[in-house]
Amino acid sequence: MQKNFFSETLNLVSQTLPFLMITVTFISIAYVYGHTAPLMTAENAFEASKIDLSRLL
Repeated sequence: MQKNFFSETLNLVSQTLPFLMITVTFISIAYVYGHTAPLMTAENAFEASKIDLSRLL
């Protein structure tokens, strides 16, 4: 009985762990994007593009 319970628990963990890892990854990406996106305004993006173009010339 104990071995069967351990086997079922391990099976359940192996099925849910990848889903939880993917979920945490997407939530953390959304969190980081939400806290950094307002810093990039249109003016800042234009200035950044001018800097990149000046390096090419």
